[in-house]
Amino acid sequence: MKKIITMLLAAAMLLPCAACKKGGEGSNGEIQTIKWIVPGDPEPDIATVMEAANEILVEKLGCKLDLQIIESSAYDERLKLAMSGNGDFDLCYVNNTSFTDAVSKGGLLCLGDYIGDTKLEELIGEDILKYGEYQNQLYAIPNVQIMAYNENIWVQEKLAKEFGLKAESIKNFEDFEPFLKWVKENKSGYMPIRVTSTQIRNLKGFENSYYDELVSKAVFAYEAEDGKVKVVKATDYPGFWELAELKNDWYQKGYIRSDVATVYGDDWDDVNNDKYAAYTSTYKPGGNAASNEKAKNQGTSQYMEINVSDGYMSYSAGCPTMTAVNAKTKNPELVVKFLELMNSDKELYNIIAFGVKDKHYTMNEAGKITIIPDGGYDANAGWKFGNQYNAYVIEGQPDDVWEQTKKVNNDAPMSKLTGFKPDLSKIKLEISQITTVNSKYSSVVRGYDQVANYKDAYLNEMDAAGIDKVVEELQKQVDEFLGQ
Repeated sequence: MKKIITMLLAAAMLLPCAACKKGGEGSNGEIQTIKWIVPGDPEPDIATVMEAANEILVEKLGCKLDLQIIESSAYDERLKLAMSGNGDFDLCYVNNTSFTDAVSKGGLLCLGDYIGDTKLEELIGEDILKYGEYQNQLYAIPNVQIMAYNENIWVQEKLAKEFGLKAESIKNFEDFEPFLKWVKENKSGYMPIRVTSTQIRNLKGFENSYYDELVSKAVFAYEAEDGKVKVVKATDYPGFWELAELKNDWYQKGYIRSDVATVYGDDWDDVNNDKYAAYTSTYKPGGNAASNEKAKNQGTSQYMEINVSDGYMSYSAGCPTMTAVNAKTKNPELVVKFLELMNSDKELYNIIAFGVKDKHYTMNEAGKITIIPDGGYDANAGWKFGNQYNAYVIEGQPDDVWEQTKKVNNDAPMSKLTGFKPDLSKIKLEISQITTVNSKYSSVVRGYDQVANYKDAYLNEMDAAGIDKVVEELQKQVDEFLGQ
């Protein structure tokens, strides 16, 4: 008899836990609300979007959603404050930096014990999930989008036609020079090209184009001929100095603007106002078509795309856009089930991404949508919310834009370091000093000084900053991660 009573008491004690795990009902029978914070611009009509989303959620999960969009410039700080306090949220958007900071401080829920009862591994992909790992444990779900890194040159279409430029004839930057020379000599109203600091992959002629940038513009990792991953100074990487020489050559010829030393990075208004004949940017299937549709509507120039690099899935390709669960969430099972639904239910996903049909966007007979200006909800950022393969096709994008995106991702080689999260705690000082040196020698990436004028001094100051210590420490971590 005593044994029976003990068993009954134990069963009674388990009842509240079972009640919590059933849908979104709390112990008092109220429908639970999942609070999700993401960065972005405030959306005036978000209440209407939540109402539409919650109709689906109440029916399918027995819960509601409270999506809170926090000003992007304040988001990271707000996230830190929330995690250090009572953690009044369930889900959060994280990128490379905020993810590592949050998980290392115990702020994120380890998801390994919760995704087994879901289809998240199937929906996202086992390899892609590795981007959300920290020390071989899953702490975030990557938001699937374009992940393979491809560099493109975008050229004003009318200028390309006038010159007779054919995209298929351009294999690397050097092939592009005749067009720049023509612009310089014949089109005084245009600056020939805007280039950024990350164009090593553009130069297919300079050996290995697959590398991982472990410390910005300073330390790279790549797979050597023996199959092992080697960590090197960026300056020792094949193509680094050739690129610097090429940029300076273009600067001296007038292809790169003369005031690049002072305006670099602050000249996107000039891009948007069509003052550059060409500029460089990463490739995204359908991106050019959508941009050209927008340009046509606004009366601005349309652009031709020229792909000049091979796709590559770097070790951090999926890390900039992930969704994580607060370690302090009161109902982790429900929250993870919600993540599964967000990545599988197209109707729910598109409501969160685009809002309500005929109020925030219109849809044509072909199923393509157009955002309604001043409609009150223009998030249009599916990459923040889940698997973008589920997104509606925007007017101007090709019908198969997501099939194209999937193919680009699937065809690109994936870094051996996928899932690797470097621990920088032992080399913080050196990285800070390296960053200072790079800022001082901005001509390295901007091209306005001849390499011979600064190369030796730059290398000496990098050595003094401790770059060898950084390389040694990261090589040790890479070797341990790969067991090589």
